[in-house]
Amino acid sequence: MGSRGETSPWIPRILGAGVLLVLLALLFAEAMCRDLIHDEHQFVAPAAVLVQKGWLPYRDYPYFHTPYLAWIYGAVFLFTDHLLLGARAVSVAASFGTASLLFLFGWRALSASSGASAWARLGLAASCAGLYVFSPITRQASGMTWNHDGSTFLVVLGVLALVRGLRAERGSGWFFLAGAAISASVGVRLSTAPLVAPALLAAALFAAPEVRRRALASVVLGMAAGALPLLVLFAIEPGRFWFGNFVYPRMSTTVYREAIAAGEFGDAAVPMDLADKLPYFARAFTGRIGNASLAILFGVSLLARGAWRAPGRALLLVLLFLPFLLAGAWAPSPTQPQYFLILIPFLLIAWCAAASTWGSSRRAATALALSSAVFLLLSVLNGHRPYMRALAKLSHPEDWATTLVHRTGEEIASHVPGGLVHTTAPIYALEGKLDVYPQFVVGPFSLRSAHLLTAEQRERHGITSKAELGALLAAHPPNAVLPAQAAVTSQVSRFVRDHGFRRVVLVNGDTLWFEER
Repeated sequence: MGSRGETSPWIPRILGAGVLLVLLALLFAEAMCRDLIHDEHQFVAPAAVLVQKGWLPYRDYPYFHTPYLAWIYGAVFLFTDHLLLGARAVSVAASFGTASLLFLFGWRALSASSGASAWARLGLAASCAGLYVFSPITRQASGMTWNHDGSTFLVVLGVLALVRGLRAERGSGWFFLAGAAISASVGVRLSTAPLVAPALLAAALFAAPEVRRRALASVVLGMAAGALPLLVLFAIEPGRFWFGNFVYPRMSTTVYREAIAAGEFGDAAVPMDLADKLPYFARAFTGRIGNASLAILFGVSLLARGAWRAPGRALLLVLLFLPFLLAGAWAPSPTQPQYFLILIPFLLIAWCAAASTWGSSRRAATALALSSAVFLLLSVLNGHRPYMRALAKLSHPEDWATTLVHRTGEEIASHVPGGLVHTTAPIYALEGKLDVYPQFVVGPFSLRSAHLLTAEQRERHGITSKAELGALLAAHPPNAVLPAQAAVTSQVSRFVRDHGFRRVVLVNGDTLWFEER
């Protein structure tokens, strides 16, 4: 209990739990209500065919990412047939996990022993979690079924585990967790691979001399454990693994250039070279108050000299990791705002590290908490509307976008019971437990880049070009066609016409062509 006249410390803790629950509700509501985009097919469909047919990435179909999400989503699909909903729930859990880690780090940043009140600790912790959730970049990137939420959570977990390991006298377990989390993040998103270097450097340079070897060995063992499933899949199909992760990304850049030249993309796709990416990056963190707040707090954090030498060296770790984070964020072309999601927690970690140095008195801690709260208030005022619109639908699952996708899949299945569907939007067919072609498990991506490969290369990697679609449909006739993006070709149209397929408009507005039985 607190002293006379002081609020019980349990009240701020209970309120902190309430803040986290509100943030979870906002993240979940937004994820359930956002429309399906074409990028999501390549992450949901592999998990579905893993569970429904036992197909493995690379071995049974072309796959253009590291594969851990296929296993994670697949585990969820063992318990639900609402594929998009289940996969997005995983992304929400990862995003909420990141917000929760920032909350805990902010709470611990202001030490009660220094005189900081529980209210000040709550203010800093809630502000950090809230600033993450209300950043415009987070709102755009979080909750979708792609690999940004999961990789960000694992990297933040790994770095904060490093901080704890460097603070602890015997931190081998924390160092092992750090290595495993960062290594596992590579299995979710390849662009985090450069972070292996700063993790090893942190253990080798900053751990106490008497435990330095043990710390480095623990990080290495953790990395080996985190990478083991990835190495197994590489051993099964090394050629396709290499192609999907290292050759295809360069082809994808060429495809984007062709699409931009044809006027198929807007300004968001223009940045290609570093000279273009730098101003694009600057605009991303200055154009909206929710992102500019983070940049300001980070800039102020760099003035906290004591934080550079503080136990755990959190600020120093942020600066050590930052160049490698930027390398991963800038590697893809064209640059997209979601690639910067992974940077946001690090800006907030830096601010918490500065607060731990400056908040050495009750008055200073209170001032830091209030300053953070002001920035949060500005971010909320600027970015609350999309969350509020989604939150209003939370009690009406029938209005969720994820529900509409599942209903569409069930409607397709009612017309094509147990059949094969040709589509580059495979989530819809798989929601109805129908079969899809292995060539299009990743959606439109293999089809739109196939022309950059020779016939021998396409055969080796299981890729079909638009010119070869007619032969594929003749050899393996579908029971239905769901035209979507790259799947709309003259050969597909001819097949539908020649086989007398019937046309029906689905509940989501798409057109399905199917043979009557």
